[in-house]
This record gives sequence, structure tokens and C-alpha cells, in this order.
Amino acid sequence: MAEEKRASVTAGELAAQIAKLAPAETAETDALASKEKPDAMDLVGAKKRLSVTQTLEKMVLPTADDIAKEESGEAAKAADGALQEGKESLKAVETEVRQRLPTMDDINAENSAVLEADEILGDAKRRLSRVKTVEKQVLPQVDDIQAEKKDKACAVLSSEQMSKAAASKTASEAKGKHLGTVDTSSGFGAGAGGGFGLNAPGFGVKVNHFAGGGSGVAAKKQIEVSEEIKSTWAQVLDDAAKTTWVYCKYSDDLKKLELQASGEGGLSEFKRQIGETMAWGAFRCYGVDKRGGTVVRRTKLVFVQVRPEAVSMIKRAKQTSHKGDVKEALTGTHVDIAVETLADLDEQDLIKKLQAATGAHKPNGYEFDADVFLEADFYGLGIGKDCKGETATKA
Repeated sequence: MAEEKRASVTAGELAAQIAKLAPAETAETDALASKEKPDAMDLVGAKKRLSVTQTLEKMVLPTADDIAKEESGEAAKAADGALQEGKESLKAVETEVRQRLPTMDDINAENSAVLEADEILGDAKRRLSRVKTVEKQVLPQVDDIQAEKKDKACAVLSSEQMSKAAASKTASEAKGKHLGTVDTSSGFGAGAGGGFGLNAPGFGVKVNHFAGGGSGVAAKKQIEVSEEIKSTWAQVLDDAAKTTWVYCKYSDDLKKLELQASGEGGLSEFKRQIGETMAWGAFRCYGVDKRGGTVVRRTKLVFVQVRPEAVSMIKRAKQTSHKGDVKEALTGTHVDIAVETLADLDEQDLIKKLQAATGAHKPNGYEFDADVFLEADFYGLGIGKDCKGETATKA
């Protein structure tokens, strides 16, 4: 027998079905407000929803009742109410400040421009003619010192002038103590930004800086330098250690710098590491002073960037951007050298650059390899037992 269909359900069954329903939330979205810029179809739809309003202008003098309402303040209250209602109907809008970071093309173009400028400068330097400069320094003789002590014009005759100068300085500092400051305690002051503080520090939208270091944001590393390089270079800096040079190579993806080799030899051993690929390195040499029977050796550190001529301009520009990170690992160097061929590591050229980097006291020789002394008598005073001292004598 077929089951009969019921025309209705009980209250319990209806409640059980309602409990099974999932909650749903409906939100009405304004199509124009959700878009940054409405299109033509949105504008046409919005125009159709507008109602036609006829404005009727009447020129009527105020009556006694109008004047009484104005004096009682009813008109001002009505205006304030309408203004408050208009404010409440306004929508909150959040302003988003966007800043465009430089692209990789921009960075490569800048690095290429720097590299091209270096090459132009290098070509111009090669066209310069060599000029030999002879610098002579003469220390004051005993007679000169005695004559200066006897010269009364060099002595302070009275302290009265010094007292007047100190009093004048104190008075000037007191007058200029508040110079350039503006009292803005009342909320106004042209010095704080046109009278309303619009240019005061901290006013306006907060700006996020993407630059490194000086803005308070840590600079992003351009390349990862291995810890092995840093620890090996620490041995080079230690005069008691035997390690004298390090040579670093790139990983296959050019994102990491690894230690290729290190050694205890001199410049000749370091040169044998240079090949046809980009690399970084540094080595230790000595500035040697042989004056009379005294020999003094001072450590000199040379930082080397290897960029062979066969490497493309793009890769060389990218390598240049890594220099800051590499120098943070290979610290304390005195001279930076860019090497394209082995001729750039000629000992005589290195001596000229090292002498230029020193102060007034320049060594009279250098050692790039153990026990190989190369003369560099800058002042022409002689070397060893023939040295005449720190200065040349008068002609």
C-alpha cells in the first residue's frame, strides 16, 4: 500500500530543519564606493537614480517672526543640526601612501653608468704625461729655534687682551642663545610652519623609508659572504699568524661569496690564483724603513677586486654593487685595487699607490714577497747606513 503524503509538518520537525541551516551574513555594497574610478555604465546607472528637483528662489524681506527666531537662536540651532547630520553621513576614507622602489633595470643602469665613468677616467689618466715631483722638507735648525724664542713679537705680552676676548665670546653666546627659536606654546608660530605647524616635525603622513643605514632601517645585503672568509681574514690581520692572503670566488648563482684559497706566501703566490672569472681578495705586505742600523717593518693591507676583461658589462656592474658587503668582511685595508690583468698588480705601481696613501712619513722600501726588498726612497735621503735622516739638507 502506498505511503500517504502529508500536507504539513509538525513544529518539532520545522525546528530541527531550522537548526540545520548555516548562518549567513548579507552586506550591501555600494558599487561606486568599491571602485577606485567608476566607469561609464556606473555613471549612467547613478544618473537614472537621481530625482528631479525644482529650485524656487523668492526675494522676500524678513518678517518680525523671522527676526525674532534669529535673535532667539533657533536658526543657528537648526543650522548646527543640519551640519552635524551632514558630518555623520560622511564616509571614513583611509589614504594609502605608495612609494615606488627602483627596479633591477634602474640599479643595473646606474651601476653601468658608474663603470663607464670609471673607464673614461682611466682612459684619461693613461693619456696623462708623467711628471716627477721632488718634495723636500727642512726641519728648523737650533739657531732658528733660539731666534724664535728671543723674538718678543711671538710672546704674549699681557693677559688683558685674552680676558677681553673671553668676555666678548661669553657676551656673544648669551645674545645668540635663543636666536632662531619661536615660542609656539599658544599653538601658533610662523617658525613651526606658516602659523599652524604644518611643517613642524612629526606633522603629516608617516613616510616609510626603504633606504639603508641612515634612515634607521637596516640595509639589505647585496651578497652573502661566508663566515670562513671572515675567520681567515682575521688570521691575516693577526701579525702572529702566518696567513698572508685570501682569495674569494662567487657561487654559480652569484648570490654568495666563498673562500677559494688562502696562503702564507707573498704577492707572487696571490697572483697565481687570478683566472678568467670575477673574484675578490686581499693580501698583506710590508712597508720597510731602513735608516742607519735600524729596520722597521709596518703592515700594509691591499684590497683587490678581480674583474677580467672577458666578463660582460652586466656582470661587472653587478659585482661593483657587492663591494660594500665584501669590504665589511675584509676590513682594515689601506689601498683598493681593481685588477683586469696581472699587469695591474705590478710592484712598482703598487708602491706608488701605497706611498700616496701614507702620511708625511713614508717608508723607503716595501716587501711584497719574503726577504725581497724593493727600494722606494721618496725623499732621496738614502737607505740603510747611507740614510741622512728624516729631512734633506739645504742646498
